[in-house]
Amino acid sequence: MTKTRFDGVALIVTDIERALNFYRDKLGVETYNMDNYPYYVEFLGFSLWTSSAAQEAVFGELHEGDPVQAWSQMRRFPTVDMAFEVGDVDTLFAKLKEGNNLEVIHEPKTEMWGQRTARFFDPDGHLVEIAHWIVTEGETPPKDFEEGNN
Repeated sequence: MTKTRFDGVALIVTDIERALNFYRDKLGVETYNMDNYPYYVEFLGFSLWTSSAAQEAVFGELHEGDPVQAWSQMRRFPTVDMAFEVGDVDTLFAKLKEGNNLEVIHEPKTEMWGQRTARFFDPDGHLVEIAHWIVTEGETPPKDFEEGNN
């Protein structure tokens, strides 16, 4: 019997260029596969999928007019937190805010579990978190922590 495994997350976006500019150019996430551009772009761990292509795949046809209209009644509140481990939350957060209309949820702060985080919405309203682990002398870092990446 084949085991089920998680395959990935596709963020449905209204403007692939704007999303690429945000994730690749501003946030610094490397693209993995651009073969299906401009409809679908893969990064390691997640993908971007245009709303019109996703709508056609999910509903079987495009909705007349605004390609986001078919989704509008399904969307309630963010149910996914796109979390990125970064080298320096404060520096990257300041860079993201420069010249951008970034919708901030909270400025950089230190969480009680030992991470420095900042949260905001991407241009399509997806919840995004940037974080790094704060490890002080004598503490044991989390299992997936790599020295030099904090």
